Amino acid sequence: MIIQKEIEEIVKRIVTGYKPEKIVLFGSYAYGNPTEDSDLDLLVVSKKQ
Repeated sequence: MIIQKEIEEIVKRIVTGYKPEKIVLFGSYAYGNPTEDSDLDLLVVSKKQ
């Protein structure tokens, strides 16, 4: 299972590297019911370059 601090670090790296308009967390982590086998589902929205 991924802890909140790890999610924040992943998001920070994405923001630093890609400067997206939006990052959306979805799936079991977004619903608050992740299990040991859950992965992290992120949608990264950015302008076309």
